[in-house]
Amino acid sequence: MTSQVRMTASEQQTFLTRGIIEESIASSQLEGANVTRKRAKEIIAEKRTPRDKNEWMAINN
Repeated sequence: MTSQVRMTASEQQTFLTRGIIEESIASSQLEGANVTRKRAKEIIAEKRTPRDKNEWMAINN
């Protein structure tokens, strides 16, 4: 038996945004960026300028 979960438009947007952010961080880490998920998310949330090459890699992906 399966059940379907209905999401509001806002919840859908949040879900997609989080997925895109996670993919971007993972991709930059695979490419060699030495940055944690936590730090990358903080940079994005605070909208601050990255300080070094690794942070730039995470944000530019």
